[in-house]
Amino acid sequence: MRKLAVGYFLCVANSSVFLTGGATIYLALITYPVSVVLRALGWRELARSVKGAGVTYLAVGVLGGLTYLLVAGALVLQSSDLGGQMILAAAIPWTIYSLVEAAWYVRLGRISRRATFYAAPVSVPAVLYFDSIVLALAGRFQLPEGPSGAFIAMGALLMLSAALAGASFLRFSPELPYVRGTRVSQTPPRPPALRPPAGPGPRVSTAPAPPYLRHHEETAQTSPARVKVEVVSRGTSVVCGNCGRESPLASDACTFCGQPFQKARYGLRCPVCSAPLRTAKRISSDRFVCTQCFSDLRVHLSG
Repeated sequence: MRKLAVGYFLCVANSSVFLTGGATIYLALITYPVSVVLRALGWRELARSVKGAGVTYLAVGVLGGLTYLLVAGALVLQSSDLGGQMILAAAIPWTIYSLVEAAWYVRLGRISRRATFYAAPVSVPAVLYFDSIVLALAGRFQLPEGPSGAFIAMGALLMLSAALAGASFLRFSPELPYVRGTRVSQTPPRPPALRPPAGPGPRVSTAPAPPYLRHHEETAQTSPARVKVEVVSRGTSVVCGNCGRESPLASDACTFCGQPFQKARYGLRCPVCSAPLRTAKRISSDRFVCTQCFSDLRVHLSG
């Protein structure tokens, strides 16, 4: 995500024009188009891993480019009424793509759990503040005076937002597909590769569970005493079948991608993580390994 990080760090230079009273306008004319291109390319790359991010790629690329053309044209025609109209027109695409970016900061905060993403939308009040100024100038009416230094404070918010976004993307790695909040495929996830038991021990077999285990999996709710599941050694975490990462044993869903863990409400199940016992792998006639928490289990008839 280096393109996005560099693009947003360049936005810090762009936004400085509001703090310097226009003294850095020529710097902004150089850094702004580079920033737009880098951010558009970065959002396009992100769209390959994060569902829906392509909307931001189009918003930043198209609306950001339109904003730049309108502002550049307004600077050329600043002595005419057309220049003021172009500034007013530029505020529209700038506002739209800024709000789209702010919404995606929040969504990426949910994925990565980074507080800096959640803080990045501080640009929203600044965007709306500068929009009100442009509208006032276009309508030739006087806005009520706000607090002293409000203009500089709003410019500082824009710079802060860009810096937070840049820092967030510098550490963000979209190696996992976006799952939380989207429709997940109904195809059950492929379980992760089975870990070999620690130290010397029997070899793991992929043979199906014995007939009595399959039979009592269906009838255990009415006669649970006939089959007993004992824990030989407990797993220390739950492994996600979707992304392969580990979460605490008490987790109901993966802390990284949001995939719910298997939890059997009735029947035979792993005493450690409550996964259905039918998903366990047999390693001997009465020994099984849970494929979710990798606990070593002993299953036998209890008379």
